[in-house]
Amino acid sequence: MLIHRLQSLAVAISCMACGAAFAASSDYPNRPVKFMVGFAAGGTTEVLARLVSVKLTDKWKQAVIIDIRPGADGSIATGMVSRSAPDGLTIGWVTSAHSITPVTTKLNYDPVAGIAPIILATSNPSLLVTHPGFPAKTVKELIAYAKANPNKVTYASAGTSTIQNLQMLQFMSMANVKALHVPYKGGGDALTALLKGEVDLYFAGVSTAASQVSAGKLRALGVGSRSRSSFDPTMPTIAEAGDLPGFDASNWTGALTAPGTPAEIINKVNVDTAEVLRAADMQKRLEDLGFVVIASTPKEFGDTIKGDIARWSSLLKDTPIQ
Repeated sequence: MLIHRLQSLAVAISCMACGAAFAASSDYPNRPVKFMVGFAAGGTTEVLARLVSVKLTDKWKQAVIIDIRPGADGSIATGMVSRSAPDGLTIGWVTSAHSITPVTTKLNYDPVAGIAPIILATSNPSLLVTHPGFPAKTVKELIAYAKANPNKVTYASAGTSTIQNLQMLQFMSMANVKALHVPYKGGGDALTALLKGEVDLYFAGVSTAASQVSAGKLRALGVGSRSRSSFDPTMPTIAEAGDLPGFDASNWTGALTAPGTPAEIINKVNVDTAEVLRAADMQKRLEDLGFVVIASTPKEFGDTIKGDIARWSSLLKDTPIQ
């Protein structure tokens, strides 16, 4: 009899917990939502998060506030999200750096188990750009020049562990060439150095480099995505221009939250954010900024994170970071 009563009590408590979770998720959000951004204001990640926050504020009738906590390639902000309450009220916006920092840095959170993926929002293809005075005008000419002049070619990045450096390491590995890395304090400094001719190459986001390319201040050799960019559909991908099948130097942006957040909340944020991203006016705005809307499911985003961690781990195992 006692066992039966204990079992009944356990079932009742479980039902109450489920009911509370459902109630919490069914009226979500009933308080302001915080978007944590681990990169500086005005950067592409902050711009995307702010555009989405405005639309979701209207949709949810709750304020969606931007909280900028830059540093350590976004991992400071992501660590705060990982340790936040699992109620969906703190959402982090991350980039491909989320899959790179675990490979190069000791983190205070687990990049897979320590977060709950919500949506892979966009892809931001990179352009391989050179100073106009650089002798190579195509990817194949670059490869030939680099092979004939080992370690003479220089390339910029926003730091040793950044996506730009790993993109170039991937390029060098696949093309079997060598180049000298010149890290800068940030993407702005790296682009300025290229414009001044201090370095030869740089992987820059389409949104960052498009105007400089159009003005003739930089030369674009190819786009790093798997397919051609709407920025210039006539420009070949690096994969096709350099005969490097499978090469992909896209930088993605996505949203995640604390582990343990109810699936109902995650799915609601996913569906509502996807709807916002796919709206015609938002698509046009993001396209002008160089973004390609993805709007994945939570599982697809989680798979992307795991796959990229494995990809970068494999690359750096065979090609030491420099």
